[in-house]
Amino acid sequence: MPTNHSFLAPIVALALLLVSTPAEGGSPRTASAAASVRARYAALEQQFGAAYTEDDGVGLRRAGIALTALGGGALAFGIPFLAVGFGRDDLPVADVLLGVANYLVVPGVVSIAVGIPLLVKGTRRRDRYRQWLDEQDRQRHLSRTPPRLTPLLRPSRGGLFLGLSLRF
Repeated sequence: MPTNHSFLAPIVALALLLVSTPAEGGSPRTASAAASVRARYAALEQQFGAAYTEDDGVGLRRAGIALTALGGGALAFGIPFLAVGFGRDDLPVADVLLGVANYLVVPGVVSIAVGIPLLVKGTRRRDRYRQWLDEQDRQRHLSRTPPRLTPLLRPSRGGLFLGLSLRF
């Protein structure tokens, strides 16, 4: 007797949405602006990066991205197994499907639960590091003042003093 699997349509659509790659998006301006920002921070990091004493968050971000992607993939494959296992009437097949789903869904949830906080913390540290780089760049520009030659005119004992002041 055939069974109706229409309840699987939303689950399959969700799984396809999770694993599908987005279409090419973004304008060339956005890509070139992002590349110039990356190049600016790479130059600043090369110049000032050794003086930064805290963690810059790169490792945390990479680990968070990897764990979140791994958990999302495990959930994308595990949830359909779970749905099909609950929809089956024959017990041996349902047990196998539910067992496979357990080995995918539980680690997927744990991986996402660990990956997202790592990603958030790493992003915050990277933002703090970039703010520090911007501050170092700002201080460098402020400390480099060009030489100035200013005229002086002030009263002295015998009258007025006329001169030039050179600051460099």
